[in-house]
Amino acid sequence: MNEITFVIPFRSKTTSNDWDLHSRLLKRTIKSVLRQTSSNFQILVVYSELPYDPVSHDKLSYLRLPFDPIDIALIEGHNELTDRFKFFFMDHGRRIMYGAHRAIQAGTNYIMSVDADDLISNKIAEYVRDKDPSEAGWILKRGFVYIDQAAWLYKQPNNMNSINGSTHILNVAVIDIPDFDKRPFLINDYDLFSAHAWLEERLRERKGIQLKELPFYGVLYSRNSGSHSKEFNSKDEYIGQGIKKIIKRIIRYKPFSQTLINEFGYYKVE
Repeated sequence: MNEITFVIPFRSKTTSNDWDLHSRLLKRTIKSVLRQTSSNFQILVVYSELPYDPVSHDKLSYLRLPFDPIDIALIEGHNELTDRFKFFFMDHGRRIMYGAHRAIQAGTNYIMSVDADDLISNKIAEYVRDKDPSEAGWILKRGFVYIDQAAWLYKQPNNMNSINGSTHILNVAVIDIPDFDKRPFLINDYDLFSAHAWLEERLRERKGIQLKELPFYGVLYSRNSGSHSKEFNSKDEYIGQGIKKIIKRIIRYKPFSQTLINEFGYYKVE
């Protein structure tokens, strides 16, 4: 029976614009993951500072990142990125990879990185449980987008992996764990999960690995003011104006049904 570990990288206070909100969003994410219909899973939250009012559960562990903050001068690669984004990208990726490293040491079979403000389907662990243990993994191309404080849900029937990081389930055999003591930091050593838009292509081109598509809507991407700008949280980014956009809205708009609330564990974070 395959076990999956959900690794949740929780940002530090230095990269948070609202620590209290991020702690509350993390609590909702953890509660969502805990709703799995099968017991073959673990949750690992990788943190620098514990969130406010942490959740306790026998399926949940908190892992303190045992490293000093990253020196931006020691990061190499992706020179097109601003220093601020490069730092965040590297810090986020290091948390995921360290969590994956510790989960692999504990004997898990699959890793799924889950962003600390996203919600996931309660069917994922059950789906992975009885699959061939040599299966390389799955990509979540279907999901939902929800803007907190808005009363709408938007179906993303393809390419969810291009806009969201909680979209890959990987066999531990395909994950290359970096040398955490190596300096300078090479972003490509840490960005397997965080460079989510290129993960599928990267595994295919570098290792000849083809991921399968998860056959159901697997993630609810919560876009919120604590993580994204006001402009980023706009319906117009998805809907916009014009006849084609209106038709798109009719096709892809979905009410927040009780069934979806139960599956993803959604509740509004005030």
